[in-house]
Amino acid sequence: MEHCRKFSAEEQSTEHPGFGYPSLIEQLRHIIGAEDYWFSVLQGNWDIEDHAAACNTVAELEERRGIVANQTTDYLMNITDQDLDKLDEYATWPDATLRELLPSMVIMRVISHHIHHRGQAVAICRILRNPAPTMDFPVAPPV
Repeated sequence: MEHCRKFSAEEQSTEHPGFGYPSLIEQLRHIIGAEDYWFSVLQGNWDIEDHAAACNTVAELEERRGIVANQTTDYLMNITDQDLDKLDEYATWPDATLRELLPSMVIMRVISHHIHHRGQAVAICRILRNPAPTMDFPVAPPV
């Protein structure tokens, strides 16, 4: 997100064809909102407000990201290995549909989902002619 602060508000919200979430700001909203949603589901609350959707700047999203990261950390610090690998029913969208989920697999999906959309955000940065060098391999020191 630090790299994304370099772009103007117009650049952050410019839509680029070919992306499911076509702007940089929408990619970031989606990453944060999905983590917030799925960790809430694992804690028994599927019907949460999408706070990330209300964020209109990278600074607002960074603040929301901190809140979500703390919630995620709290969850992970307070769950046992046994409960991570316990198949159970969880209410999910739409309308509290019950689904059998394994928390450890939900967590892995949240991580892979984050990586996927982070890659799309980096692609949008390249389209905007300001690639994120710290995201390229080999990892370069921040510029």
